[in-house]
Amino acid sequence: MNQGLIPLVTIQSGVEIDAFGFYLSEPSPGGIREMVLRASQLSPQECQRRSQLARQAAITQYSQARFSADFRAALEALLA
Repeated sequence: MNQGLIPLVTIQSGVEIDAFGFYLSEPSPGGIREMVLRASQLSPQECQRRSQLARQAAITQYSQARFSADFRAALEALLA
């Protein structure tokens, strides 16, 4: 996602895709095929919009700095 890849994930991944990615309804070869076909129908403008949102989410929600800050806050809460 940091490079703008639009995520196609299962809900179990824990990745919040908001309005930029796709959840796989069935994590099987057929489900993946269906989702890829659906995603391939997006217009170039919609792909670019989703790509930019995915990159923004990666930077703000899934970066190493964010992980470190969240981890530190969790440890401090446990030790308080």
